[in-house]
Amino acid sequence: MEAGKQKRRRGIILTASGLKRLQTAIKSAQIQENDGVRFTQEELSRRIGVSTNTLSRLWSLKTAVDSRSLKLCFSAFDLELIESDYNVFEVEKFENENIEYPSRPLPLYSKLYIYRPPIEELIEREIPRPGCIIRIKAPKGMGKTSLKYRLLDYARSLGYLTVDLDLNLVDGDKFLNVNVFLRWLCSIVSRSLDIEPQLDECWDEEIGSKLSCTLYFQTYILEVIHNPLVLSFNELNRVFEYPQLAEEFLPLLRSWHENAHYNFIWQKLRLVADYSTDIYVPLNLNHSPFNIGLPM
Repeated sequence: MEAGKQKRRRGIILTASGLKRLQTAIKSAQIQENDGVRFTQEELSRRIGVSTNTLSRLWSLKTAVDSRSLKLCFSAFDLELIESDYNVFEVEKFENENIEYPSRPLPLYSKLYIYRPPIEELIEREIPRPGCIIRIKAPKGMGKTSLKYRLLDYARSLGYLTVDLDLNLVDGDKFLNVNVFLRWLCSIVSRSLDIEPQLDECWDEEIGSKLSCTLYFQTYILEVIHNPLVLSFNELNRVFEYPQLAEEFLPLLRSWHENAHYNFIWQKLRLVADYSTDIYVPLNLNHSPFNIGLPM
């Protein structure tokens, strides 16, 4: 990669103490002005006068923003910015770069990532909704995974737990049997959350694997965790290659989403799926997870 003329600019990152001061002021405003209800990212964006993307970078405590944006955030809540609220560092800026087209998902905060309004704003608005489903469909190489990295990072900034399952890494034999696949799913999610798997205590052949899996998620995962869980499936189209599994598993995802309408335990679960092909499995429209939620 051949770099062109290089410049430098100053950027600032919010410190932990600065974030605490700002969050305290925001919480006070929520109590006084909004009956204690948390401001959404969009409400904060309008009040402060900066984009939701800028706010996400600010909350991360990792990515620089310009000094004007930070001053606006503090002044919007009657705070004066002081030196202990931020750190200053130099950011390299290149002009006339010949940048190679990336062949893999872009890491967080990569300068090559291109924001595509309103996509990022829409998913940031959707992920706090109890029991939501976000579906990201695009051909390979179009940035699905890069977008999802940023979605999961944003979810973690809200204090959510995240489990990202790359179905390309799953052994093929796991897809051949619904019971085997669902036991694998319960086991890997438990281990990802540092929860000891308790499959045999919950699994019951008399009631079947789908209900056993559902009860396991409710009893051994969702009731145990205190924060919302974002469960993400990378390359869900892997499931489409196995019609029997798809016909059983995909409606199960929809049923979990619908459980959130009447069961507060299931409101902790948020589902995210990306896939690169159309769904050719014949599914009843009322059982399909692909006509609900937020499509991207």
